[in-house]
Amino acid sequence: GRDDEVATIITAFDRAATADAELLLVNGAPGVGKSALVHEVHQPVTERRGNFVSGKFDQYQRDVPFYAWMLAFQDFCNLLLQEDESSLEKWRTRILAGIGNLGRVLTDVVPSIELIIGPQPMVSPLAGEQALNRLNYVFGNFIKAISTREHPLVVFIDDWQWADSGSLSLLRFIMSGNRCSHLLVICAYRDSEVGATHPLSLALADITRNGGTASTIHLQNLAADNVHQLIGDALGNAPGLEELSRLAYEKTQGNAFFLVQLLNDLHERS
Repeated sequence: GRDDEVATIITAFDRAATADAELLLVNGAPGVGKSALVHEVHQPVTERRGNFVSGKFDQYQRDVPFYAWMLAFQDFCNLLLQEDESSLEKWRTRILAGIGNLGRVLTDVVPSIELIIGPQPMVSPLAGEQALNRLNYVFGNFIKAISTREHPLVVFIDDWQWADSGSLSLLRFIMSGNRCSHLLVICAYRDSEVGATHPLSLALADITRNGGTASTIHLQNLAADNVHQLIGDALGNAPGLEELSRLAYEKTQGNAFFLVQLLNDLHERS
């Protein structure tokens, strides 16, 4: 039941791969399947020689600045460390050319980047808005360096309803003013927790006001026919399939998370 949404994401990637960066928002209720939907495009992206990295915010880690970005860039480092030395050296050269002598700003937030670019010299200490502006500048250049026409980048970050202010500032910086290209940033969040005055809503308004390109997928629960198809794929033409599908839909209203939990529970009880 997600074919249209998957096609929308792949189309957005194809556009961003050859042009300016795009922002794609995926929202919906908890358990509707936002994360599962986005991860469906992992294989098509890699088949197009793109890099797909992901991270997510955690309601219990909200005091850790840039938590989800850190996870996503750790994911990217793990990808690069699978490359041969010749390819790794090319990435190292690109990244160092982009960030100059400010690499320590990166490695202080994402220590694993040091495995790619080596130990970095100390930088002069800054505080407050100056420190945030420098971090945005360095991370922006880093992302620009790793988003290439040959290897477009998809950054998927989940649960933006729990994002910290620094992470929102970085998103705003990257996506405003066409600073990057060959980049698709996918942000998933629970729309029931993000009202008009939520910091994410304000950041998104800033992005579009400053020339950023954003589109939205609002994900709904699975329809009854989709639930029947999913259960049929799992059980084949088992007796009672129609009745089980009807009961499963009535119990879960097509919420993907609850549906899978229900099927697992039934399986364990059988």
